[in-house]
Amino acid sequence: MSERSMSLLRRIAAFVLAAALVLGTAGKLDAYAAAAAVTKDPGRYNSNTYIYTVTDYSTRFTGKGSTIDVQCYYQMLQLPGKDKASKKINKILKNLAKGFDPDSVLSIAEMDAENRELGADEVEIYSDYSISSVTYNDGRYLSNLIYRYWYAGGVSNIFNDGYTFDLKTGKRAKITDVTGWSLKDIKDRIIANIEADGEFSEEDPYKEVVNGKKAADFNFYLLPGRQCVVTFAPYELGWGGWYREYIIEY
Repeated sequence: MSERSMSLLRRIAAFVLAAALVLGTAGKLDAYAAAAAVTKDPGRYNSNTYIYTVTDYSTRFTGKGSTIDVQCYYQMLQLPGKDKASKKINKILKNLAKGFDPDSVLSIAEMDAENRELGADEVEIYSDYSISSVTYNDGRYLSNLIYRYWYAGGVSNIFNDGYTFDLKTGKRAKITDVTGWSLKDIKDRIIANIEADGEFSEEDPYKEVVNGKKAADFNFYLLPGRQCVVTFAPYELGWGGWYREYIIEY
């Protein structure tokens, strides 16, 4: 893995650690506090204020075999402005949040509480939660990073999805518009970064996946210092691992 990728992973790890530091005695994360801890003054949107709403499905299942606590909540960024652009962005973010399904982890936890045998004093914790963070705002573009962790008794996954918006139009920004590069140049840079990391083989479909995307298909978020971080879902580029991210400087 390249030093640049390691640096990015360290930043993500610091973000997760900051979230973990606000775990309460019941094991439930205060998602608003987690976001506030890592997104203070992220940019110049209105008076540097962002609204984070949380939909919480957390619960406990006690069955014949064991007790399982479920951390299940989804945090969503909402912009406080009343202008058309802010309303468009908020609608897009709300639609993204609708794609989160609590039934999966809740149904597994309920079933396992009946069938899994744990120690008398042992409580298992299953999780499905998302945390939103504003990573960039220069008055023209705003980036929202959505971190999601899913775990259900041995099966786990981590997602890191970036969404960048044009604050003038309220639409999702295209990676070509933000970087000023041609789509071919962007694809070539991403593929070069993938191959430099050496995590995939020629048998993996990463080239077909990257080359098959249109400019509007790329999920990405921005960081200060003219860094564009392109995000891919788990297993999207090939077998093994969780999400993948690649930095391209512009």
